[in-house]
Amino acid sequence: MSKAYVGVSSAPVELETLQQLINDCIEEGWLFLRWPHKVLLESVKESFELISSCKEGQAFNNTRELRWRKQGARYEILLLSEEGGDDRLSPLGKEWNTVPLEAKAYPETETRFPRSISIPDSLNLGQRCFVDVETACVQFVALRAM
Repeated sequence: MSKAYVGVSSAPVELETLQQLINDCIEEGWLFLRWPHKVLLESVKESFELISSCKEGQAFNNTRELRWRKQGARYEILLLSEEGGDDRLSPLGKEWNTVPLEAKAYPETETRFPRSISIPDSLNLGQRCFVDVETACVQFVALRAM
């Protein structure tokens, strides 16, 4: 059986719980933060304090991606992992397979984001598809640091 895992918070969580999940699930990794007027891609260690001002974002490393979206004063959580779950989250689905893919970052001239995104030279981006074994459908595509 695959160790791949997809899980969600059963109820929106406080900022402190979100920060603890990021610390526990994404030790060395990256933050991709989105505001209506800008996006930011930075090391988790460099931008951790910006999470509270951001309505949605994700933290990722080479095996996991943790997504969040602010709902009122709390956050909904989604974890996409190649290496098992977290007891604080509820699993979605029964069994998942993952497919690693290379990714190409958008050029700085891309207009789908409010401002250009600067990709650090130390970050080699990839993607990971999460396929539901029961339906054989790709349900999620996660970022990964390669």
